[in-house]
Amino acid sequence: MRVPHESEEQMAFVQWLTFKGLDFFAVKNEQTMSKKSPQMAAIQEAKAKRMGKKTGVQDLVIFTHSQIVFIEMKRKKGGKVSEEQKEWNKIVNKYPYAKAHICYGCADAINVIEKYLKA
Repeated sequence: MRVPHESEEQMAFVQWLTFKGLDFFAVKNEQTMSKKSPQMAAIQEAKAKRMGKKTGVQDLVIFTHSQIVFIEMKRKKGGKVSEEQKEWNKIVNKYPYAKAHICYGCADAINVIEKYLKA
């Protein structure tokens, strides 16, 4: 059985967030790569870092009435969590008004947000 890619899981979750009418945004944090122009990609990546891009920041930020929730999306199977992502979860979880989660698939992410919606 085919395991959906992380991007597919995230798109499905975003669709659900939109349907629920929740306020959220995605953090565009993947590396800018270009096979046609590696030099241009390196320039863009350096600029993004100067503008505040941080490696490991969660994929999505969702606002609920009880918390601001940061979610790092992973595939249901085979998704690996980087050390930078683990560190960002620790950073976010220091704050009483924010919680960070690593979710393995859309259903996992929905379950996390539903708990906050019931709180």
